[in-house]
Amino acid sequence: AVDPACAMVDGIVVVITQPNADDGTVAALRDRDHQLSVAQRMARLSMWRWNTSSGAVEWLDGAGRGIGISGESKGMGDYLDGIHPDDRQGHDAMLQALLTGHLRHGEVDLRYRWEDGWRHWHLWAESVVDSGGQVTELWGTTQEVTARREAEAAVRRLAMTDSLTE
Repeated sequence: AVDPACAMVDGIVVVITQPNADDGTVAALRDRDHQLSVAQRMARLSMWRWNTSSGAVEWLDGAGRGIGISGESKGMGDYLDGIHPDDRQGHDAMLQALLTGHLRHGEVDLRYRWEDGWRHWHLWAESVVDSGGQVTELWGTTQEVTARREAEAAVRRLAMTDSLTE
């Protein structure tokens, strides 16, 4: 069901409709939002947006699951300070390629400082351009992959010391 609103504009009748809260649309949207939130939490996946003009980074999951930065809007410097020094060059090269239009999207693995040491993250980013072709934002995801990286390292160590794999 909809609640129509009518108005007369320059002799033309304009009818504006919007969903009624009773039709289940709002409930369905809340349910989908909850499902997405659960999936992101289970996958250790965070979404973010960087406004290249203001420099503000916003964690869109709102839960502070980003790479140790709260869900509040923070500057890019807050984010960059946590990247392992050995991983900054690859990270910065990808960002530069996105900002200059040489890449439309890119991804990189990096280590990020955490309370208990370094954690491994996979970063995926995509540029958003305006009608003039200028990059205005970067949108992306971060996913914690520490357990996967540690398992991969264990497999490599075992393969090097196991007589069956020599």
